[in-house]
Amino acid sequence: WASFLSRSDMVWAWNTSTGARWRPTGWYSAAFLGNGNLGMQVLTGDPPSPAPGPGFHAEPALRFEIGRADVTDDRVPGSQFYSGNLKCDRERLSIGSLQWGTKGAVSHGGMRLSLWDAELTATVNTSLGSIHARAITHAVADVNIIRFSASGGEVDLEDPCSGLGWHPVQGDALVAWQHQISNYTHNPPISTVRATPRLVQTTQRLHSQNAYASAVLVVPSSATCTVFQSTQRGMPRNQSLQAAVAAVHAAAAAGLDALLETHRGFWHGYYPASFVSLSNTRLESFYWVQMYKGAAGTRGSVAAPSYGSFDHHGPWFAPTATTCCILFNWDMNLQVTYWPWPAANRPGQSNALSHLLSAPTSMSAYKQNTPAAWRNDSLAGPEGHSSYWALNDPYLNPDWHPDPHGRSPEGSNTTHAPSYTANLLWALQVAWKDYSFNNDEAVRGELLPVLEGHMNLHLHMLLPKEDGRLHLPPSWSPEYNEKVLDTPGTGDTTYHLALVRWGLETLLADCETHTCDPVAQARWQKALDRLAPFSVDSTGALQVAAGLPFTVSHRHFSHLFPCFPLGLLNSTDPICAESADRWYRAAMHGPWAYPNTTGDWCLWSMAVLSSLNTLIGRPDDAWSNITHAVHQLVHPGMTPFGASLMPNTMYSEGCLLGRGPDACTDPTGETPFALASAIQDALVTFDRAANSVRVFAGVPSSLSETSFENLRTQGGFLVSGSIQAGRVSFVNVSASAGSPRLLRVFTGLQPPVEVEPFGSLVRVHSDGSLTVQFGPGLATVMMRDSRMVPAVVQPVEPELEYLNWWGFAEGRSAGGGVES
Repeated sequence: WASFLSRSDMVWAWNTSTGARWRPTGWYSAAFLGNGNLGMQVLTGDPPSPAPGPGFHAEPALRFEIGRADVTDDRVPGSQFYSGNLKCDRERLSIGSLQWGTKGAVSHGGMRLSLWDAELTATVNTSLGSIHARAITHAVADVNIIRFSASGGEVDLEDPCSGLGWHPVQGDALVAWQHQISNYTHNPPISTVRATPRLVQTTQRLHSQNAYASAVLVVPSSATCTVFQSTQRGMPRNQSLQAAVAAVHAAAAAGLDALLETHRGFWHGYYPASFVSLSNTRLESFYWVQMYKGAAGTRGSVAAPSYGSFDHHGPWFAPTATTCCILFNWDMNLQVTYWPWPAANRPGQSNALSHLLSAPTSMSAYKQNTPAAWRNDSLAGPEGHSSYWALNDPYLNPDWHPDPHGRSPEGSNTTHAPSYTANLLWALQVAWKDYSFNNDEAVRGELLPVLEGHMNLHLHMLLPKEDGRLHLPPSWSPEYNEKVLDTPGTGDTTYHLALVRWGLETLLADCETHTCDPVAQARWQKALDRLAPFSVDSTGALQVAAGLPFTVSHRHFSHLFPCFPLGLLNSTDPICAESADRWYRAAMHGPWAYPNTTGDWCLWSMAVLSSLNTLIGRPDDAWSNITHAVHQLVHPGMTPFGASLMPNTMYSEGCLLGRGPDACTDPTGETPFALASAIQDALVTFDRAANSVRVFAGVPSSLSETSFENLRTQGGFLVSGSIQAGRVSFVNVSASAGSPRLLRVFTGLQPPVEVEPFGSLVRVHSDGSLTVQFGPGLATVMMRDSRMVPAVVQPVEPELEYLNWWGFAEGRSAGGGVES
């Protein structure tokens, strides 16, 4: 594993003596370390800061920007300083940075991020000597650890830590947002105290009487300077500081060697849960960087209030003038972030979403969001597309509800359903995969009350019409109506209707394996039987809503939900192919939503199109959708809309030609995860409508070597397989407790096929798929090409020119090393 992952290690290299500026200076080019809550971005250069002492350069050689995912303002409705503007009231707040200055002028430097050890090493060379650093964010303790050493004229024999500076930042909303409201009040001034010669303490009080605090403890030796840093939040003011101080003292007492052992123990146990190797080395490395980023950025083990959930930035805050600073966008970003983890067999990441959705504060907020008349049995999510952890939405009209005849309540000017009522249901669908892929009863226990309550809300909303069907009142299809038509549509929005159908089917399927309330079960079945069908236009493509055809370029796939990701329609249904093609044609050729542009299309759109093409049976298209994004749309390559991957695999939707990556705006974290999910789908995907597993369905014949192990799919099945010399060698399926006894598998194997053990094969279908059975004492079925070598999972030979492709290396790396 160490050798295999080393070829995907991220590498940075820069040379300032030549005048080039290929240096990592921001979110889009930085190295990043994290444990699902606390983290660091590792950069060089900007911004100039006060020098650590006489004889030092002001511009730091290395900068460690501290971040913590749950450090936010907390101005809640009803409080004195609440403004009603989420951008200011609940914004992520900057913490500060550790910076190392040099005596000589920096000439060149480099960094390497070891994925296997989750450890960064860096060297910066100056006109007098060099600075070396190794850094981790500890995997299970909320502490950042950096060890510095120096050589040549950079050595300070009297104080090996003399080059270090701690630069805290006042915790206020971004200036760009402050001007939007007239009553913004700054938080109290930040307080920094040097408690001892080696311990610095910083406290940022908030108007809520809470605070977050940081402690920096330096431990010098004859040749090194070891720094322990911790930031704690949310507790009463003095307790957050006490916790930060206790954390750094505990880490220093444990010692670096012991800390590295527990840190590596986590990471070395994390990666082997599943394995993917591709003969496309750039794509393989991209995939493994996302697996690293996922464990660094989100953890189900993190406590309230964030529960380790990943917002736009994860633990790495990027304060820019147009930063998407609200914690969650519910119309796509949050859900897509959690796509890859069930399939990757990594419930430690996917659990974070289920914990957040079922948290006591969330349940309370759902009740507050629900119209008073329905609160006895219903739960409602945020109406708007953005919210924070509490999941309540101050813009929701609490008195809204339709009467049985479709009229709005007396005295209300609300004539349609809350615009985004389906977004919580989508989040629940994503989180439910954590149960359906793992058969984890604890996850089911968390999510089922939320799902039942939210579906009860929809039972109240569904209205009978003359056709005898139950119909949804008007609601919005994410990003289509508000950007294109500024209207909620005419009812039965496909996005919303598909999610309601999924919810009813899921509750009824749960009744087949668990005890249900028979009255509730009968209500769900009756509603499902009468639910309106999806609207299709004259060409056979899905409409956005009843009477509202898809006509304008639209990056979101909300109207395609019956095909993907819900799989309510069979993958071979012509409706799915026609709808996907119409979507892509409009993006590329118009008509466009915005005048004088060339289409509303982003890289997460490419990921979804790939997964759709995998299901439809277009492997060449599915694979080219991924490779086009990961090979060509890395900054400075971008879509005309300005969407681009970054050399460090971060993502932006606000880039301009001729500008370096750190001049981009609108940082969001979900798209690289969506592309990782598309890679998984290409290797193994579950066709829900056909109740079958498709292996290698998105892999083209041009991909000569591929190997994967223990990717998970619905029903709790673990799937492994290999392609050798362009032919499928084997497919292996293992069942887990709670898995169905029968499974249909599309293997891609060419006959004759051997199935082991004897008796596990039930049927060979005319399309070449196999139905196999599992039972007591029969948990694994091997299907292999009898003419090929024995089944083996192993790393594919890499393309040497693309080793360590991601990072930000001058002259060679993803993106070509763009000037900042």
